[in-house]
Amino acid sequence: MSLCNEPIIELILAIITGVVSFVGLKLKNLYEEKTNNDLKKRIIFDTVKYIEQVTKNISITSEYKKTKAKRKILEWLREKQIEISNTELDILIESAVNSLKEK
Repeated sequence: MSLCNEPIIELILAIITGVVSFVGLKLKNLYEEKTNNDLKKRIIFDTVKYIEQVTKNISITSEYKKTKAKRKILEWLREKQIEISNTELDILIESAVNSLKEK
């Protein structure tokens, strides 16, 4: 009887190992995504704050500030090997600008 149970137990252990590995990989990916999103927001906020500070006494357009911020943000994210879409970048920049105005 024990010879029949051994392959079943090995199969069950293999299935459990596979499920645990799959769940672990998904959790790792979710964690990395959250960490990258938080880092993107922080980089964008800090860059917008920096641009506002260094252009405080200079008469330039908002569009120029945004272009300058985009270049700096993309450079910083590239160094961190983090990708961002243009839409996400625009939305997060606008959000950071609004946050600064509220303070």
